[in-house]
Amino acid sequence: MVKLNSAVLQEFAKRGLSINEGIAVDARLVKSASKPMSNDDLRREKERRSGPEGEWTGMVSR
Repeated sequence: MVKLNSAVLQEFAKRGLSINEGIAVDARLVKSASKPMSNDDLRREKERRSGPEGEWTGMVSR
């Protein structure tokens, strides 16, 4: 990742660009901290969130 970051910054510098603070990272390069819910879990969560008339009943808790 460090080599990639250096290469990107060098390319920016060649083109007269710079980043003064922070860094832009392509999200495809970063492993997600979360994982998608399974279809069964999604179905259960939808049922849990729906009241008798399909109204929202509360926040998600895991």
